Formats: sequence, structure tokens, C-alpha cells
Amino acid sequence: MNQNVAYNQALRAIGQVLEAQQLSTFDLTYSAGHYLVRGEPERGTVLRALLQKWQSRYHRHKSPFEQSYTARDIDLLEKQGQAKRHNQPRLPDFYSLPNILRAVGTYIDMKGAHLLKVNKRDLTVMILYQTSQGHPRVEERTIASFYKLFLEMYQKRQKKELI
Repeated sequence: MNQNVAYNQALRAIGQVLEAQQLSTFDLTYSAGHYLVRGEPERGTVLRALLQKWQSRYHRHKSPFEQSYTARDIDLLEKQGQAKRHNQPRLPDFYSLPNILRAVGTYIDMKGAHLLKVNKRDLTVMILYQTSQGHPRVEERTIASFYKLFLEMYQKRQKKELI
């Protein structure tokens, strides 16, 4: 990943993969340029979850989904995502996983903080980060609490497109 790719872009790209895997809960850890995600499929896919749990007994996985993303992986995911997106005048779905993670990433970027971990559960997100002064902080927030930031991001992108 090049130096100018921020958390908002990286997390959105990862969110696209997680959404395709139908993950509703996951733990994302960031360390030394690598993102590690462990998650569980959505409740609506019980048969899939049982199959993965059964398979994991034989493959000794700790979680039904575990994936690591390097800087290069993020660049590729970002390019693939850009190719799929269309400039549409409608408001994107805030509750899609890529948009939720993009908002979380923007929040961390705005703070000038260093991301350590994101735990997403049904309606909440727990964020562990290190401030620019080196102090660890933990915040547990509802997903809805990021909606205002999401709207501000959308309006900012719309203004850029008009210029």
C-alpha cells in the first residue's frame, strides 16, 4: 500500500471482501502494515456456518474466516473496488460493511491516530487506537453514531466531483 492510502480506503477495501463473505461480526487487527481479520458469517447463513465449523475441526482454524491483508493486497482490492463502483448521484447505503468501515477509517484518520484493532458486532463497533501522543484509547460506539460523519464524507466527495 502506498503511503497516501489512508485507513478509510484500506478499511473500505477490506469491507468489500468481508461483505462478499457475508460476515456480520469480526475482529480486525492492524500491525506493522498488515491487517488480520477473523470473523463469523451472518446468522442468516447457518448452514454455511455449521459447514465451516465442521471443516475447521479438521483444518484446526480458530475461526470460520481468517484472512491477512498486506499493503499490496489492499492496493489490489482498492483497484478492484474502483473498477466496480459507478458514479451515481444517489446516496450510498450507510449500513453496507464497506461504508461502515470507511467511516471508522475516516474517524481514525481525522484523529491522526494509529489503528490497532476494530471489533464489529451486530450494531456496535469497538475501536482500539493509539493517539498521536502515543496513548491507547478504546471506544465502543454504535454504528449509527457514525452516520453524521458518513453524510459529511458523502457531501465532500460530491463537491469534489462537481469541480
